[in-house]
Amino acid sequence: STAYTASCTGDSNHTSPSNKTWTMGKKSVTVTASNQEVTYGTAITTGVSKATLSNQVSGHTLTAVTLTPSTSNATTSGTITPSAATIKDGSSNDVTSNYSITYTNGTLKINKKTLTITAENKSMNYGGSAPSYSYTVSGLKGSDTQSGVVSGTATYTVKNGSTTVTVNSSLGAGTYTIVPSGLTIGSNYTASYVNGTLTVNKVAATLTCSDKTYNGSEQTACTCSGGSVGGTYKATNYSSTAYT
Repeated sequence: STAYTASCTGDSNHTSPSNKTWTMGKKSVTVTASNQEVTYGTAITTGVSKATLSNQVSGHTLTAVTLTPSTSNATTSGTITPSAATIKDGSSNDVTSNYSITYTNGTLKINKKTLTITAENKSMNYGGSAPSYSYTVSGLKGSDTQSGVVSGTATYTVKNGSTTVTVNSSLGAGTYTIVPSGLTIGSNYTASYVNGTLTVNKVAATLTCSDKTYNGSEQTACTCSGGSVGGTYKATNYSSTAYT
């Protein structure tokens, strides 16, 4: 508070008394940070739109304030601390010094960010070996790296509809779903797994024919591996032209 000195000059009937001092105390006001909820990697909103001033003199407003979050990591119990408020009157004069300011924290909730784990599409030929599976990561924020956030070994399940299949040389041609899972994700993220596609390509069937010598009986000259043999693949009689 500031001390003022008052004096009184006596009139013709009075002597002058001693000077007196008196004080003008600061008015108590409260600056309260607003509660906020954001997603990891997104900054809180700062400025006077996210704080309130109460008990001030009519016409005085909050024109500046600093808002500081307690953490930038995912949390359900963080705080936002206000400080360094500026209060001005209707003529834009700074009247902050006339106030005793109490600062009240707001609450802060930082939700985990979704990290997308996508199984990469793979292909193989029928009769071949299973491919090596892999995944990609998207959604990292700031300076976070995949190696710093994602750990463990991914598990891949291949399905035909809802049925799990074994990927080997006997798996039929067609498309199948690669379902990733099993990775450990850092505490600021939650994993969202996206399936990939395994394509098993058809391979060419093999038609094998061998010439025959007439013996009076029907003879099979051709076989088809990987399909159904057709055309003239067996005969009984001699022909001067080639069969097809």
